[in-house]
Amino acid sequence: MNVWRKQTTKRGDNGVVLSKRFYGTLRLASGRAQQVPLVEDRDASKTLLRRLQSEQDEYRSFGRSAAFVRERQRPLLELVDEFEGFLALEAVTNLVGDS
Repeated sequence: MNVWRKQTTKRGDNGVVLSKRFYGTLRLASGRAQQVPLVEDRDASKTLLRRLQSEQDEYRSFGRSAAFVRERQRPLLELVDEFEGFLALEAVTNLVGDS
């Protein structure tokens, strides 16, 4: 895995300026490549990129999508409230259907 610093061309005396952060290319579970900003240290950036890539490989191998990951990271109380709302609507539907 390769990490690099982005180059920016600025007008003036300096010419080309390198960014402080390193960047890497991450292959997402969907198969799309995405540039991700990393940290300022090269070795730490390589380690971070390897960890991010292994997470994406795991998502791809288990068939997990981004929607699955987002749903999994939702707070539990939010899910409980949503379920209670569903049960309340189901109870109203049952009352109307019995009449």
